[in-house]
Amino acid sequence: MQNGSLWKKILIDDHEYGGTLETSRVEELLNTYASKYTTVIHTNRGSCNILDKISKKCPNLQDLHIEFHKEDFKSDFNQLLSASTGTALTKLVFHECKIVSRLLLAKLIETCGQDCRNLEMLHLNICVQDYTSSVDVDIKIEKAIGMLSNNRNMQSLHLHGLDLRVDSAWMRKMASQMLELRELVFAGTLDVTDDFLVIISSSFPKLETLKLIICADLTDTGLLALSRHPNIKLLGLIYTSPSITKNAIIRTISAMPKIAEVRICYQFTENEQNYDNIKEEIKQIKPNVEIYINSGDHM
Repeated sequence: MQNGSLWKKILIDDHEYGGTLETSRVEELLNTYASKYTTVIHTNRGSCNILDKISKKCPNLQDLHIEFHKEDFKSDFNQLLSASTGTALTKLVFHECKIVSRLLLAKLIETCGQDCRNLEMLHLNICVQDYTSSVDVDIKIEKAIGMLSNNRNMQSLHLHGLDLRVDSAWMRKMASQMLELRELVFAGTLDVTDDFLVIISSSFPKLETLKLIICADLTDTGLLALSRHPNIKLLGLIYTSPSITKNAIIRTISAMPKIAEVRICYQFTENEQNYDNIKEEIKQIKPNVEIYINSGDHM
């Protein structure tokens, strides 16, 4: 505790304490040293929930990671990501967390776009417990997702497993605003189509990493458009559409000027026999490209 005045980062991992870490002990740390913290990583596998206290006690918070949160989020995220805290935040990660409803999901995304305008990293890997939909909720989510374009400093954006319906107009707006974006991941996000890849191919001038995971509506047309992007170095095609062919993958990678790494997982595409030599064929054209096929360690 004597060096607490120098601490910038705190990891709160209930798992290390068998899920029995007392809230009072965490509060003691926050009360004593929170003003110094710039990073908080809260891994909740137990019952400890101090998220509502973080924004009040950590005014200098820049990096907030919330991981494996089993307790459903039920409170308004405006309290967690208040205007003062949100302005300081540059990194916000929700990893394998549960959230009660799509309405609360809309509130979270709205808060990220409205109060956290200095974000450079936003990773949302969230499981919605109640997918009950309505026109009103759909409109709120559509409006909220549009606010993300306010984050003009964004460098890394992951939208994973979210019940979001986005369209080409949204993608064009993002492309016109997020000029600093270097990493983009769509994982199970609805309505990612060929039009998205066409827009990406001529936008995001600093984009180096693009991962498309469980994007079932893509075809060869969209993939081939990516070959025009001048700076993509890492391309991930993971459980993508069965409409994407081996030939299109090879043609795309062969034409990408800066491609250095490719990750392909083709469980939902053609059979393995048709893909077993794709690595060799790409290597013949791009010998220096690192290629990982169906390797979970590199996905």
